[in-house]
Amino acid sequence: MRRPGARRRRHAGHVRAHAALRAPLRRSRAAYRCGGGGVRGRGARPQLSRGGRTLRRPPTPCCRGLRPARSIANARPRRYAPRQTRRKRPILAKAPLTPATDDSFVREVDEEYRKSQLQSFWARWGILLVAVVVIGLAALGGFLWWQAEQRKQAGATGEAFAQALTKLETGNLPEAAPILTRLASGDDKGYAALAKLTQAANLVTAGDTAGATKIFDSVAADTTQPQPLRDLATIKATRLAYDSLPPATVIARLKTLSLPGNPWFGVAGEMTAVAHIRAGQRDVAGALLASIAKDTTLPASLRGRAQQLAGSLGVDTGPLPRGAQ
Repeated sequence: MRRPGARRRRHAGHVRAHAALRAPLRRSRAAYRCGGGGVRGRGARPQLSRGGRTLRRPPTPCCRGLRPARSIANARPRRYAPRQTRRKRPILAKAPLTPATDDSFVREVDEEYRKSQLQSFWARWGILLVAVVVIGLAALGGFLWWQAEQRKQAGATGEAFAQALTKLETGNLPEAAPILTRLASGDDKGYAALAKLTQAANLVTAGDTAGATKIFDSVAADTTQPQPLRDLATIKATRLAYDSLPPATVIARLKTLSLPGNPWFGVAGEMTAVAHIRAGQRDVAGALLASIAKDTTLPASLRGRAQQLAGSLGVDTGPLPRGAQ
């Protein structure tokens, strides 16, 4: 584009076109060079045919090697249909998410996330979990089998001990002795202790006090045996060797058994009180005998003996219990 220049005597000067006009100007210039109309309107104008229904255009030479158009005489009229504008589809605005849709979307996302987490966890720890479950089931099965075997062996041991007692009641000691010996050396600690105590009782009946005391002492000193059986063995051994034991030894052996509330309080307390009397501790013996006489859970005969001994020591414990006279 050019504009008139004030200092160039009506010559047009260059005007810098806007960026939006550069492309149309280039196309117009190219059309002008090829014989088109361009912006100046040079070149042939389209002529209107009759009726105004067709347009005729003279041949336009092309400088780019294109085939020239046919002449006007031989030109075939071209009908131009009215241009139809395509309706643009209305852009539908996306409906906002309702609370129900939002909840379903969040739930679906949460389910997919949990599914992916589960798949990754199984891919990483699946084999290990299966192995742990198999090992656990095998261990449980082995433990249940071991329990069943233990119960079976305990039943057989109990039946054997019952047979030995039956033979002893009938006086058949030669047949009961091998059974008791086998049970005394068995793996079942409870039945082993019972068998040893039964053997010691048989020795007492036979007059072998020293052998019976030895068996009782071995059971009392065995820490693998149940505590009630050990306490019973201690009472039996102390009673058998009471006359030959020093008072201090008797008091030390029966110290925990002669306390109020212990199942052996009556028997152990009586022997401990007599040991205190033998040791010259009459006050301690009188207080212990008074406690035995006042304990209503003990047998009446034992309470009566304790009250009589306490009275001899000058300790008044009240009237004698019924059945003690």
